[in-house]
Amino acid sequence: GATVTLDALADVLPWVDCFLPNDEEALHLTGERDPYTQAQRFLDAGCGTVVITMGSHGSLLMDAQHRIEAGTFNVDVVDASGSGDAFAGGFIAGLLEGWPMEHTLRFASGMGASACTALGCNAGLFNRAQADAFLQTHDLSMRIIHRNYHES
Repeated sequence: GATVTLDALADVLPWVDCFLPNDEEALHLTGERDPYTQAQRFLDAGCGTVVITMGSHGSLLMDAQHRIEAGTFNVDVVDASGSGDAFAGGFIAGLLEGWPMEHTLRFASGMGASACTALGCNAGLFNRAQADAFLQTHDLSMRIIHRNYHES
């Protein structure tokens, strides 16, 4: 297939509020393996917020104010198909609700986890009530680092 590089997105990224690649996509776009370096490259290219999903290794959110490292919810994984799309849908829901980024990331992680609990892309997906109940009873490890302007 065609190789896409960060240069190909240079005209687009300054107009992108939130970019949600997975770690493999971010590797192909940046040539970098480290998720922090990947995210910083997207931010440097003008993107507002970057969330890199890393499957069983959780997710990383970076913007001008935060670096948030999130783990994963402990669920019995049957099939991870569709989990990235479910994560993205949960993230969009949080943005539309106007939630703080850490709550948005937690909700997105819960939606991604729900997709893993049944065979196929959407059989296990939570509805809103199920997601809210799940989040009340399950912990997600999260580390929030507030960035400053002097940090590279």
